[in-house]
Amino acid sequence: MAYTPASILTSGALPNLVAIYYERAAIPNLKAETPFMSMTRQKPLPLHSGNQIQFYTYALLAANTQQATEGSVGSPISESSTKIVATVGQYADFINSSDLAMDVAIDDPSLLNNLSTELNYRLALTLNTLVRITSDSATGVDSSVNIDVTAGSTGWEETTSGYLTAAVVRAAIQSLKGVNARPLTKDGYWGGKMDAASSKKQNLAQSVKVCFA
Repeated sequence: MAYTPASILTSGALPNLVAIYYERAAIPNLKAETPFMSMTRQKPLPLHSGNQIQFYTYALLAANTQQATEGSVGSPISESSTKIVATVGQYADFINSSDLAMDVAIDDPSLLNNLSTELNYRLALTLNTLVRITSDSATGVDSSVNIDVTAGSTGWEETTSGYLTAAVVRAAIQSLKGVNARPLTKDGYWGGKMDAASSKKQNLAQSVKVCFA
């Protein structure tokens, strides 16, 4: 039997054969980690109590190495305190959609669910960024716990000193112990924050700043 070419092709006279199947589940986008909130301790501001919360701490008293004069009351010493005021702000976003868009969307499980997921991530990223910015710009932080580890001019190579080593981490922890800092967790761990920044796009990182607090 002689070979006969197919008479029905997708490019032929049946346009219904040309169709697109749409995947209903969105491909997960690459969301950043948001670890900085875990480095904080939250303090509540009760409702109807204003928009500021004030903290305070007393100055440390030095050791007294002078013996008192027998039979003399002596002179009183003074004490001082430092206050820190935090002002509450408001951050808000929203996405609106028509009921028709909700009804015709092919999203699985739903358009509303997917949009809420993205807004939740935006909230987490906002809080994470605010904590990072506050930490980076905070004043009165012991400068000895801010350690810069700079890579060589050609990037992260074994021949350079640009690696974060155990010695660097130990030095930061010893610095904290030297100012009587307390561990962040009950099991004795200090918190650490690493920021990678690069002035050259071809390098993964030009420097790493480690801040233990």
